This record gives sequence, C-alpha cells and structure tokens, in this order.
Amino acid sequence: WTLSHEHVDHIMEIQVLITMSKVYLALKDFPKALIFQRRAHELALTNGMDTNRQNVDVNSKFVRLTNLKLATLLRLMGDLENASKCIEVRHGTVEK
Repeated sequence: WTLSHEHVDHIMEIQVLITMSKVYLALKDFPKALIFQRRAHELALTNGMDTNRQNVDVNSKFVRLTNLKLATLLRLMGDLENASKCIEVRHGTVEK
C-alpha cells in the first residue's frame, strides 16, 4: 500500500484495497471487507474524474469492478436493496 502512495499509482492502490477486501471476505469479516471495498470504489470514482481520455477505459473497468464487488458484499450481509442499487445500469454506466 505504501508503494502505491509513494508512486501515486491509484490503480495499484485500488487493486491493493480490493485484495484486502478479499482477505477479510475469506475470513468472513464482512464489515471490514466492506470498508476496504468502499474505499476502493471511492478511489476508482475519484480517479475517474481526474483521468485523461487515454485512461478512461481502464478506470471505467475499476469502477464497474468495485461496484460489482460492493454488491456481492452487501448481498452477503443481507442488504439486498443496496446490493441491487450497486448494479443498476443507467445511461450505459454502472452507478452506485
């Protein structure tokens, strides 16, 4: 995680946060997994606002990926309403 901060590599940081979420998911600690996944999603959204045209597809991928993983965690926690909101498709993009 420190390495991604030192090099200001937001994609690497998103991947680290997703991996940490997977670790807590495997441990069945859903609240901690959700914290890491939400942070990854927020970072993907923020990175999307700051990205240039060349990186839009890469960032869009991570926004969709983090949305899907958020929906999975919320579903496992029994929050079906918010899980379905995570995967609603509007205007060709996935929104939260």
